[in-house]
Amino acid sequence: MRQLKEDALKRRIELEKLVEILRADLAEAPTERLRISKSRAGATYYIRSSPSDRLGKYVRREDLPLAAAIAQRDYDAALRNIADRELAAIRELQQTWDDGTVEELYDKLTPARRSLVVP
Repeated sequence: MRQLKEDALKRRIELEKLVEILRADLAEAPTERLRISKSRAGATYYIRSSPSDRLGKYVRREDLPLAAAIAQRDYDAALRNIADRELAAIRELQQTWDDGTVEELYDKLTPARRSLVVP
């Protein structure tokens, strides 16, 4: 049980650092949307600057870094949502451990009660 607690604490620290990095990255990310269309030659990228812009502006080769930044932003946002859910689950699990564990239950019994109970 001790190893599980240590692993959960390490994972929580990793996820908290990740969420903090993602929060900073998302604050600086571009606000446009990316539309990807398949063609015979491969993928064609379009940048949509507003929700009403259905088609978007064609992305030329020199503008590919902007398309990559938008795609990275979308990935980071999805990753942050998953990390937030995992963090919430770990915090909830750690709260149950604060109430006590199975191993600690026996230790909390009085000596007279321990003599009557088989762990």
